[in-house]
Parts: sequence; structure tokens; C-alpha cells
Amino acid sequence: MRHVAPNVTPLRSTVLPSHRWPEPNFQMESPTPATKTKPPGLVGWRSKVTGTVYRNACTQTGLTTDKFTNTERDVGVQAYFFPDIHDKIVTSLSNNKANLNDAPNEKTVESVVKIQRFYRAYRARQTAMIFPSPLAKDTNELVPSCHYRSQDFVILNRVSPRTRADFELLYNLLDRWCIHETRRASEHLFKSARIAYGGLILSKEVELLRAIDSMKTKVKSERREKSYRKFLDEMCAPVVWKNGRGEPISVDTILAQKARSFRDTLERLSRESWNVDERLNTLAELRKEVETHTCKESDELTRLLDQEIYFLTRRVEGSKLNWLRRAVKMAFLRLARECLRKVQQGSKDSMRDWFQSGCTVCRSCGRLLTVEKFPRERQRRSSSCKYCLHVRARTGPQLVYQPYRRLLRDIRRHEIKMSCYGSLAFAIDAKIVYHLVNEIWHGRSAISGNDCLEELKLVRFRKGEEWTPWNSLLLTAREASLHRTVDDLEKFYGAMILQKFHTKNLQAKLRFESLTEFESLCESKRLIYSLILILIGQQDNFIKIVYLLFPSGIIKLI
Repeated sequence: MRHVAPNVTPLRSTVLPSHRWPEPNFQMESPTPATKTKPPGLVGWRSKVTGTVYRNACTQTGLTTDKFTNTERDVGVQAYFFPDIHDKIVTSLSNNKANLNDAPNEKTVESVVKIQRFYRAYRARQTAMIFPSPLAKDTNELVPSCHYRSQDFVILNRVSPRTRADFELLYNLLDRWCIHETRRASEHLFKSARIAYGGLILSKEVELLRAIDSMKTKVKSERREKSYRKFLDEMCAPVVWKNGRGEPISVDTILAQKARSFRDTLERLSRESWNVDERLNTLAELRKEVETHTCKESDELTRLLDQEIYFLTRRVEGSKLNWLRRAVKMAFLRLARECLRKVQQGSKDSMRDWFQSGCTVCRSCGRLLTVEKFPRERQRRSSSCKYCLHVRARTGPQLVYQPYRRLLRDIRRHEIKMSCYGSLAFAIDAKIVYHLVNEIWHGRSAISGNDCLEELKLVRFRKGEEWTPWNSLLLTAREASLHRTVDDLEKFYGAMILQKFHTKNLQAKLRFESLTEFESLCESKRLIYSLILILIGQQDNFIKIVYLLFPSGIIKLI
């Protein structure tokens, strides 16, 4: 495209005569001299055709003005004021400045500079923790406040766990804390700081695990002592007889008196508030009593008593003799069991054997433990003990099964009321209920969607059949009481929600397929037992009917 210049004449353009191009047809117009009344003329352009002069006023230099203006009087200004916590009152300082060249003032200045330097370094570290990297989603968003601080560990001192559910809650709290802190470190720290913070998390976790394990060991020892005392308490109970008129009479037998003396001796051995001299006197008296026995248990107890007496006479601290004192109590209990068995001959079946049980070696830790320490997995017990299974690496926090045990107890109570003693609810544990609630019903009520686990209950879907995981509904207490009064489900519920119930129960049946096989086997056995009870009076036709129904494998089925 060709551009054509406007038909105008510049008023102040000049061209040197030595230029080789042809001389342009320009005319020069000089501005009029400035006067006091008229402003100076503005340079511009004039058209040759019309003679109109165009002034470029926007390109001219204006008059100079003073940028700083001092007002001669105070002017009041009204504005809104919102108080803030960061507001400060600024006051003028006095004109009497101290001489900073003095020796005390120099030390003060050095201290102030040092404090400011360390404070700036602290602020820099805090800023780096808040805004760690440009990879964050929103750098302007502050990190949410951490809910886990060092004072939260005081929870171990505030509570006194006694049951398995209490320890499950503590382990769950510890696992959630570790996962939260690890995620926070990975999101807001660099590699070196993340490694250091991970070491700090690990040290705190080890410290808390030691504290929880010490409390668990204390509870176990107390329960063990209580079980030992329970053995003697059962033997100390007097025998209740009835006289000729049928009135109960408590008789203090020789066995009860002997057991009472053993219980008193055990209480003296278990007392820890005695000093060294009182402990020595108790051990010496017990050794004199044991000398009259000639069994193997008495020899073992005598050897242990001599060891403790020797260490106490050498002024060994009592805290270093805990294992020896525990062995003394166990040997004394074995001696008491043997003596009580000899007092009452033939009472082996009536006395509980507290010290003989099957033992096996843990595959993970290699310790020799009783069979009760290995959890049962379907048809057999696990080869790893409960402690090794607990410390195994997990991706999430430890589960708390206490609410699901409550749901299972409620199911069993209702089944007992319905006289269904062979229900599948008595053959499952809380883990099955956990998977049923969370995987099938997603932890919510099937009708209202309430997710508060304390308000939910598992009830029968069809109330005429026994409760099973595929014949269940997760409802609130009010909804459950109303559902139990319904006779016809098709008339009471709509088609969509009824289809939802059927779908959930079908999913549960597929999820717990192994339980369906177990339930069918139990049903076949109950059928055989009921048939036997019906035909037990007809001995002539009993064998014939059973043989016709089950020609082979009758013994195997029963």
C-alpha cells in the first residue's frame, strides 16, 4: 500500500542548500514575540490549499510548577478507621540522644545487632518453611496450622488404658500423627530438611511406642497377677452344703484353709513397699516352711529363695531383682498347685491348670510363645505372633474395631431374643463387621445416609430369616426399630430403595463367599440333627430312613 503525505507545509523545517535532492516547496513562519498579555505562539503546520494553521499544543512544553506545596493552615480529613492487632502508636523521640561512643553503649549496640541477626535468620527459616518451593499449588496460601504439637503427647499421661480398645485408640492416634507429619514434611520441605524432619518424627515415634509398650506390659503383669490370685481365690471359697432341712451351710474345708494360707503368703511376696530387712524376714520364714516339702517344686523354690537372700545381704538394688522375684512367685504358685492337688486327690479335673499350655516358635522374632499369642487365620493359626503382625509396615493407621464389636454384640443380643442360637453372628468376628459396614454399606445408613457410627445398627433385612451378612441392613436406631415392625417390605418401601437393598445384600454374598459355604454346611448339619431328634423315638424305622436318605457317608456328614 502506498502512503500519501497530507497536503500541509511544516512551519519550521529547513533544508541545507548542499543537499542533492530537489529543494522542497516549504515556507518558514516565525512566531510572534511573546508579550505580557498574550502567550507565546505555538509551532504547528499550515495548509497550502486552505491556509489553515494547525497548532500541536499537546507536544509543547508547559509551564513549570512547584511539586511540593506547603499549606499555610491545618486541614482536617475524615476517614474510616478499622482497628487491627498490628497497629502501633508512634511517638516522637526526645532530642537528648545518648552518646553511642561510650563503652556501655557499644556493648548494648553489639548485643542488639546480634539479636537482630539471629532474629532475621529465624524469620528466614520460618518463611522458607511456609513457602517451600514454586511447585506448590498456591504459594500465596499459607500452610494450615498443625494440630499435632509436643503438648499432644501428654495424652499418654492423661489416660490410663486398660482394655484392648484403649490401646487400639492409642496406636491409631500415633499412626495418624506419623502419617500427617510425613505428608506435611514431603509437601512443605526440601530434601535435606525433609530428611532431618523425618529423623525427628522417627525419634518421637520410638519414644511414644516405648511409652505405650511399657503401659501395656504393666497392664499385662497386673492381669497375670490377678489370674494367679483368682486361682487361689477359687480354692479358698468355702464349700456350700445343705442340711436335712434344705438350708445352705458354708463349710470351711481343709483344702480352703490350705489355699487361704498360700494366698496370704503370695500377698506378702507381692508386696513392694517393704524395706530390705522386712523382705529378708519374709523370705527366711518362707524358706523354713518350704523345707518340710520334698517335691521337685520345693527344691526349685528353695534355690530361688537362697539367691534372693544372697543378693539382698550384698545390698543389691531391688530394681535389679524384678525378674528373680517374679520367678520366686511363679515357683511358689507351682508349689501351691502341687500341694493343693495332694490335699484333694482326684480333683485334677476340677482344678484349672494355669501353667501348662501349648507353645510354639514365632517365625518372625524367633521367640517361644504360647499358642494364644498367635492369631487364627481361617483354618489355622498364623506363624507370626501378634506383636510381629502389629509392627509390620502399614500404609494407613491401625484400625479401631471397638465400634464394630459393639455392633456385633447388638446383633447377637437380638439373635438370642429371637432364639436363633445357631446364627452366623456367633461365628464371625469384628473384622467381618468392619468390611460389611465400610465396603458394602460405605459407613452410612441405607435410608437416611447418617454416617455417625455410634448411632448405627445392623438388623435383619428379612426379619423371618436368620441374620447373615447378606441378610442385613445398616440403619439408625430409630430406623431399625421401625424396620423390625414391617411385615411386607414391598408395600412399605419403594421400588428403587428396595432394589438398592437387594443389590447391597447380593454384593455382600459375593464378598463373603467363604461364609456362604460355611453357612450351607451348618444348615445341612442342623437338618440331620433335627431329623435324628424327630426319629429318635422310632427305633425300628430309624436306620432304614437314614440309610435311604444318606446311603453313603452318613458318619462323615454327622
